[in-house]
Amino acid sequence: GLPLIGADSLHRLGISGEGTAVAIIDTGVDYLHPTLGGGRIPNSKVIYGLDTADSDDDPMDCSGHGTAVASVAAGSTYQWGPNRRFAGGVAPAAKILAYKVTSDSDCLAASSGAVIAAIEDAVLNREGLDYRLAAINISLGDGVYSGPCDDANLAYSNAVNAAAAVGVTVVASAGNQGLADALNAPACVSQSLAVGSAWDVDPGPTGFS
Repeated sequence: GLPLIGADSLHRLGISGEGTAVAIIDTGVDYLHPTLGGGRIPNSKVIYGLDTADSDDDPMDCSGHGTAVASVAAGSTYQWGPNRRFAGGVAPAAKILAYKVTSDSDCLAASSGAVIAAIEDAVLNREGLDYRLAAINISLGDGVYSGPCDDANLAYSNAVNAAAAVGVTVVASAGNQGLADALNAPACVSQSLAVGSAWDVDPGPTGFS
């Protein structure tokens, strides 16, 4: 996927996320994973963590989804074996702020309150000794909106606008329903950057949930 989005060209120019961080707001992050620091927080990759769903400071992933997202965004290169190598994420030199917004009792659902709390906390922790937060990634959403949804989602809108005001881009998934003319929240908030998947071949029939 790196060549598909042009990230490999940036890497060749020496641009790989040094001095920056990305906040992953998801099902958590497995900070023990070798591409994500391989140790307790803070480690060489995941420098901060918070579970806003269960109100504790351990964002250990409860499903694996957030770990996959974190690795794609900023995972370190890793040699799994003689013929298996992870090329690293889009910004392999960036740090990660890990947020778990789904509870241990229900890892498939995130409340808007938990997500908003994570956004606000990431903004508060946007600067550290060796990083500045560049983006917040939210790979989840709810609702169906055919246009900007700020008025219908004031709490989301306020949180996203606060992040944008200090130079932090909020990237949110467009939605998993396969709709061509609608977005989920918070992707539908005006100041969010809504994104979808990209394919270099025809994937064939695809199911959505």
